[in-house]
Amino acid sequence: MFYNIEGEMLNGTSETLFNSGLTYDEVVDLVPVKPLGEVESMISRYYDQYLTALFQKIKA
Repeated sequence: MFYNIEGEMLNGTSETLFNSGLTYDEVVDLVPVKPLGEVESMISRYYDQYLTALFQKIKA
């Protein structure tokens, strides 16, 4: 049997967000939505430093 895991997760998330009576921040705190939180600033710097310039070259 095939399960649509992503759809189930999206449905559960939507139900929790819109029907639980919790605020957005309370819902976000229920799940580890920032597993890369410790390295987020480093990733942003790399993005700004390398990927933006690369994208501009490709786009030109």
